[in-house]
Amino acid sequence: MTSKYAEYNGNTKFAFASGDVLFKEPKTTLQTDTLYFDRIKQQAFYRTGGTVIDTASVLTSRIGRYFAETKKYQFLSNVEIKLP
Repeated sequence: MTSKYAEYNGNTKFAFASGDVLFKEPKTTLQTDTLYFDRIKQQAFYRTGGTVIDTASVLTSRIGRYFAETKKYQFLSNVEIKLP
């Protein structure tokens, strides 16, 4: 993951990143302005819009969540998918 700003609280095991956030997995890339990560739940989420790009599509949503253990996404609001 890369971003312009990031902070992590070791007591709560909660991270926050903002400013051109890029979260890369082997098969997908998530682009958003703000990303939160809960290490206890192993979940990352955004609430201000994000774009997930893979080899077959580009998906945008206002709210989304990434489950690190299963490597799956959940999209919750204003979801739009574009296929080539």
